[in-house]
Amino acid sequence: MRLHPLHDGTSPSSEPNRRPGNARTRPGSREAATTAFRLPLTPREIAELVIREADRADSAEARAEALKPDAMAWRTLASAEGDYSVGDAAKLLSRHPAIEIGMIRLFAFLELHGWIYRDKGDGAWRVYQAQIDAGRMAERAQSHRHPRTGELLIDPPQVRITVDGLKYLSRLFDASLPLEAIER
Repeated sequence: MRLHPLHDGTSPSSEPNRRPGNARTRPGSREAATTAFRLPLTPREIAELVIREADRADSAEARAEALKPDAMAWRTLASAEGDYSVGDAAKLLSRHPAIEIGMIRLFAFLELHGWIYRDKGDGAWRVYQAQIDAGRMAERAQSHRHPRTGELLIDPPQVRITVDGLKYLSRLFDASLPLEAIER
């Protein structure tokens, strides 16, 4: 039995205006194949489409607004190369309105979370190898010349935070950023 494209044949009072995409019409079904053309939209359907698109646009704008701090931080970080001293890293992190931290608190945080430790020999800060391997921290060799003898003396290395480490910390400190977005 061949059906008319505007009528599904289930009963005389069934919907004569069924369109593809309707909740009761599955793509690829016989009914969808027979209703390949689309009638002009009614004013109600046009209004529903406009409202749906306005809601979608509002949702997209809200997502973009939520990502602005992360994008700002990314632009700042992506333009940089190398690594930063802990003091400089604290200053960069503090530029974000949701993060309040200074050098002393950042050192305490890094020690508490197992990123750095105090060397027993000279008492200087050192980086755990796991953080170096993860690309979050580095150590920079330091030296100076003795003021009287001019002899070159090796100093303890300086603890440095890499760009990846700074991105990781910015996400940890900012509760508004999703933690699943943390890299590594």
